[in-house]
Amino acid sequence: MIVGFTGSREGMTVFQEATFRNVLTMIMAKSGITDKEYIFIHGDCIGSDEEAAQIARDLGFEIIGYPANIPKYRAYFSSDVEKEPEQPLVRNRNIVKDCNLLIAMPKETFEPKPMQGQGTWSTIRYARKQQRLDRPCYIIWPNGVREVDKK
Repeated sequence: MIVGFTGSREGMTVFQEATFRNVLTMIMAKSGITDKEYIFIHGDCIGSDEEAAQIARDLGFEIIGYPANIPKYRAYFSSDVEKEPEQPLVRNRNIVKDCNLLIAMPKETFEPKPMQGQGTWSTIRYARKQQRLDRPCYIIWPNGVREVDKK
């Protein structure tokens, strides 16, 4: 099971963190996979990526970093495997392509209109365009409410 992640550089709210832990725990309980067959892939960005990677590691996931080629936003998280840095949008699309399930943690309380600089939302929109029914996308809103993205 490969869980992909995208989130805000501003970090998680306490509500998002609690829901995120619950979602990862639920995934592990429902999948029936044993040993270290849980993989968590993230963009190695400051904020939510770094926080989520630490939580996933604490729960026993193998961690793979997909860093962007913008050093000032890198968390330099000590992942088990680290991919070569890429442009942010390329990196985000690779995360979507390589995961079985995507967890998105936006800072906004609503979906904004598309604009440049919205990495989390551009990743969600790219996942939608892939139209893979076998790859759900969970959105965890700032208030901790989790929904399965059905757009």
